[in-house]
Amino acid sequence: MFKRDFKRTGSSPCSGPPAARLKWKYKAGSMILSSPAIGADGTIYFGSDDNHLYALNTDGSLKWKYRTGGKIRSSPALGPDETIFFGSYDGFLYALKADGSLKFKFQANGSIYSSPTISPDGTVYFGCLDGFLYALATDGSLKWKYDADGRVFSSPAIDTDGTIYFGDDDGGFYALSPDGVLKWKYVVRGWIESSPAIGPDGTIYFGCSDTYLYALNPDGTLKWKYRTGNWIVSSPTIACEKIYLTGGDHYLYALSQDGVLKWRFKTDAEIASSPIVDPDGAVYFGSYDNFLYALNPDGTLKWKYEAKWAISSSPAISRDGTLYVGSWDSYLYAIGRSSSNITCFISVSKIKAGESIQIFGKISVDASSKVTIWVSVDEMDWKHLASIDTSGDGSYLFTWNNIANGSYFIRASWEGNEHYYGATSDVQHLTVEPLIGEPTIKDQFIPISTITIAVVSVFMLIILLWRKLPIISALSRIYFSRLRKTLFYDFP
Repeated sequence: MFKRDFKRTGSSPCSGPPAARLKWKYKAGSMILSSPAIGADGTIYFGSDDNHLYALNTDGSLKWKYRTGGKIRSSPALGPDETIFFGSYDGFLYALKADGSLKFKFQANGSIYSSPTISPDGTVYFGCLDGFLYALATDGSLKWKYDADGRVFSSPAIDTDGTIYFGDDDGGFYALSPDGVLKWKYVVRGWIESSPAIGPDGTIYFGCSDTYLYALNPDGTLKWKYRTGNWIVSSPTIACEKIYLTGGDHYLYALSQDGVLKWRFKTDAEIASSPIVDPDGAVYFGSYDNFLYALNPDGTLKWKYEAKWAISSSPAISRDGTLYVGSWDSYLYAIGRSSSNITCFISVSKIKAGESIQIFGKISVDASSKVTIWVSVDEMDWKHLASIDTSGDGSYLFTWNNIANGSYFIRASWEGNEHYYGATSDVQHLTVEPLIGEPTIKDQFIPISTITIAVVSVFMLIILLWRKLPIISALSRIYFSRLRKTLFYDFP
């Protein structure tokens, strides 16, 4: 959903990329002013001036695209069942299934620039250049529509009590009840393309072409307003106890909640891109100067990435930290860290206790870094064995000396850097057998003593039988007498 939630806060739960590294870019058929939306499975949805809504896989390949009859500058909104809602300049509000097939479409009486908003009860709200704000049921049927005094470029925001806020290009800012009845209207001296954002205390913020950012109380009275140097068509962002806004005077502003300037950052052209802020306080937005900017929480430049033309799309950040943004150059850019892998090998898989092995491998990234070697006896409790520096090509080598007997599991890991995510290797198994040395004196004594005792015992038994049994004694004398004759006299 544009600006992430139905309050349009623009606060992202996902941290953005630490550096301006292009993962991939996808070329559509024309300019991209639509802001991307990210599905639960990571699919990226966005519209283009070539009349198509695109669905891309996380690797930048095309999943599917759906053709409408007009430009798509409306940013997609995703329902709880992953239904994709968006408007087109052909006057239809479309609802597509996750596979890209049509679920339903609703015809308004003018082009739809406004991005749909889905309330907690499933009602779909959107504005139209025919001057109406529409409310559709989940099946696509009309619940009601409200006739504003001007065209509705603004995307509606919904408060927790169900109040719907939006502006028109005739200077009217509206608060409607959930059933479409006007609660109040605040009038400014300019046109309102900016979509409102609702703060935690219920304060409603929106920008205007008259150069002001307005802060209204929930009852429609003015709380404060802040003057910039030119028009404001982008939508304010509420995060980190600040309000962020951009405008035609080339600046991004950070204001306190009472409307006092904290800091501002200047680009080289007008800014129509609505900023998004991550949990670390980093701010991301595009500019007409062709750059995508990332600012630190104090307003200093973190990094910037140059596209080939202006960026008015608002960025979106996925759970893996990849930032997606469209440009007038027809490309959708994916900025972020790429995946990596690490190998781990051992020189031998079986050794004797006290011997050594070599552990070696390579990170898939040709860069100097640090690798950690881990060892375990059960593949559950891993202990730190060593931390070693890699060479310039990402390879490493470690010698593990004097290893005690046992069974070991070994793996390697690295934490990654600003361009690549870290990785952990496959596990290697090492068997260390105990040493079996030469027999000791004690070891030799045991078998010798046993043989001696056995021989003596047999000899004594023969003597005993010789004396006690005359017949055996006589037979023995005859046997040994004949044996002597055979041995000494009977040779041939």
